[in-house]
Amino acid sequence: MKLSEQSRSSIAEVVKKALRRYLSDKGQLFVTDIHLQPVQETGGLVIYNDDDEELSHVVVQEWVDCTPEAFHDSVEFHLKQVLESLRKEGFLEKVALMKPYSFVWVDGDGSSHYFTKSENIL
Repeated sequence: MKLSEQSRSSIAEVVKKALRRYLSDKGQLFVTDIHLQPVQETGGLVIYNDDDEELSHVVVQEWVDCTPEAFHDSVEFHLKQVLESLRKEGFLEKVALMKPYSFVWVDGDGSSHYFTKSENIL
């Protein structure tokens, strides 16, 4: 499933918004993983930390009411693409999370899948 440029940009901005909380120029390190929970029924993407505190969210119009197979494939592809682009632009290097940290994909039944680890982004 193709995403519009607007949807790709929205996903990148919501991830950045979530991670901005963990930017620090004081040498402070935070201990948490970043959980990405796409919701097929609403097309939503909720991002939260280990304390289940919501950091940001967005609705991706193309994910609303799509088939389970298309949803899973689209989410995986586009989230990896966004994380890789944030890594390439150097944004992830600015995040003051204690390494190793992970981006964890939480699926519809609440199961966690380690999407990628900080020392091995994509």
